[in-house]
Amino acid sequence: MRENAVFERFIAWLKTAPMGFPDSDDMTALIKARYTPEDAVLLTDVPFDERTLEEVAELKQIDAAVLKPRLDALARKGVVWKISVIDPDLCIGCGVCAYKCPTGSIVLVQRHEITEPPADTGEFAGRFLRDLADPLPRRGD
Repeated sequence: MRENAVFERFIAWLKTAPMGFPDSDDMTALIKARYTPEDAVLLTDVPFDERTLEEVAELKQIDAAVLKPRLDALARKGVVWKISVIDPDLCIGCGVCAYKCPTGSIVLVQRHEITEPPADTGEFAGRFLRDLADPLPRRGD
């Protein structure tokens, strides 16, 4: 497919995004500056909602091991987003994920009571086991 046709198809797909896409003659030049033709082919027709790596790999008919570094590179460019999922069954409420999150998009949900940090690993383990009976609320609860 010709490079111009690749970008025309990519821009047509971008125009279907829920947030829309501006209609401007300058957009083609901006898109070509931000995306390679290979990026445009890869991203065209990928759904705009969240999908797993495996779902995108199946949709694009690319091995997930080959797709992952390509999507990681696009995430570093800021043109796709990685979505992290925190399993409330495994969360111990330590806050490291919220502290380390570069975008500040992870927040902790306060539990029923505020407690002091554990004094040692034994107390930490005891609290962890006790908290298994009182997990964090799940989405929709």
